[in-house]
Amino acid sequence: MKLQAQNSKGEWKDIEYLPSSWCGNSYHKIELEPNAFWKFTIPKYYGEFQTKIRAELKYIDNDNLKTEKVVYSNIINGSINPGQFWNKRTYYPNGLMDPYND
Repeated sequence: MKLQAQNSKGEWKDIEYLPSSWCGNSYHKIELEPNAFWKFTIPKYYGEFQTKIRAELKYIDNDNLKTEKVVYSNIINGSINPGQFWNKRTYYPNGLMDPYND
């Protein structure tokens, strides 16, 4: 799951990114029962650019394990630093099992 924001043209752009992983320990299956929901805490960004923010969650289709699907959260109002649209933070691995590989 990662956060996205609308840029000045109204296009949804990533303001966070997910590290990729080569390790099988990074992947597991979890199911959401019908009429249930997940609740997540997200960071509150502060910046001069007032915008709309949403979360993007990608998942694998149970009927076709080669198909990736996407679902989006409700949209909230927020503000960000415009640099979040293009500036990837430097990442420092924490050890052998760290999944980051960009």
